[in-house]
Amino acid sequence: ASLQHKLRALRGYERAGDRRMACALQVSVGYAQTQLGAHAEAERTLTFALATAEQLQLAGLAPSARENLGQALAGLGRWGEAMAMIREAIAAFRAQGSKRMEVGGHIYLALMLAAQGELPAADEEAQAALALAPSAPMRAYALAVQAQVRLLQERSAEALGVAREAMQLLASLG
Repeated sequence: ASLQHKLRALRGYERAGDRRMACALQVSVGYAQTQLGAHAEAERTLTFALATAEQLQLAGLAPSARENLGQALAGLGRWGEAMAMIREAIAAFRAQGSKRMEVGGHIYLALMLAAQGELPAADEEAQAALALAPSAPMRAYALAVQAQVRLLQERSAEALGVAREAMQLLASLG
């Protein structure tokens, strides 16, 4: 339902000729498609959104398009391209001073590296996310990813401790 609402909003912005908001909605649509497992559709949507963001010089939006495109590419099994796209997004977020988005990039990269069996690198990315996390919810997400990586590394006692820390943090938030 969320995707359908976003698509309707996108068509409205396109009819109104508002290319900036249409581009922002394309990024949102692409993210939703990725979350639903429609990776090929998401790749098309996000490739177009990224090209539009760059053409319109939407420096705040292009890194988000890259980050989401990286996730779509990972869903298609194109790991090298996916991780390169995420790394570009992280660098852009860092340059913009957007810690929350940079943390998200490190989290996505950690998950991709873990899926590829590159566990020491995945752990480093999870730690980078933790070091930068600007809020309790982002910290809890980074901790959850770190716990998952530690479990894959067969460091179950550490994984459990990190997972408990994440859960305590979430409980403290209500």
